[in-house]
Amino acid sequence: MRPLHYFQKPRLTAHKRYEALRMYFADKASPHEVAKTFGYQYRAFTSLVTDFKPVLPSDPLQEDPFFVTKKKGRPSSMDPPALVQTMVGFRKHDDSVEEIKGKLDTAGEKVSEHTIDSILKKQGFARLPKRSQKVQRERPHRVITAPKSEALSLVKEERFQTAAGGVLCFLPLIGHLELDVLIEQSRYPKTQTISRVSSILSFLALKWSHFRRYPADDLWCMDRGLGLLAGLNH
Repeated sequence: MRPLHYFQKPRLTAHKRYEALRMYFADKASPHEVAKTFGYQYRAFTSLVTDFKPVLPSDPLQEDPFFVTKKKGRPSSMDPPALVQTMVGFRKHDDSVEEIKGKLDTAGEKVSEHTIDSILKKQGFARLPKRSQKVQRERPHRVITAPKSEALSLVKEERFQTAAGGVLCFLPLIGHLELDVLIEQSRYPKTQTISRVSSILSFLALKWSHFRRYPADDLWCMDRGLGLLAGLNH
């Protein structure tokens, strides 16, 4: 690829948006010209311009919407060997990969299920056999302390894994039926931290999820997907 083509024919979506916006704001090109150059519909590009202005950092120290300084390594409060030993300790208690990830998330360690699975295989652990409901009930009950729930603040893009992503499919229906408006107009109790809408949607999130025995499984209270539906951090 020639350097000129790199700028004129961006392959990444974020790069394409950047070049289009730069052409509009810096080169003073018309919206029609920019849309034609980069293959946007005219309305789609004008919406892109409108959405871009609110995310511009007002403070030079704020994170740039396009350029992020990469930090070397994965942030962790544990040394890599200590983190591996923690995973091994959980597996010795017959914790699944999903259960191990839930515990690590609680400790502030952001490790993907794929990484956990790879590390356990390197440590010589085979995949856990499927456990019956009887075996699950006979396992010692482990209480996991989840972070305190609070209103979700979507400051920046976030990636997370969830075992209940299907519940998010109800969000368009909630908006269409204006359930959030009806709940807010009700007399249902609320707190200084959790609104009426979040309280009701947290119950609905559990009803719509695949979890059945909440007292026997603490992982649901740390699932980011369920929290996102209710507008809570967890």
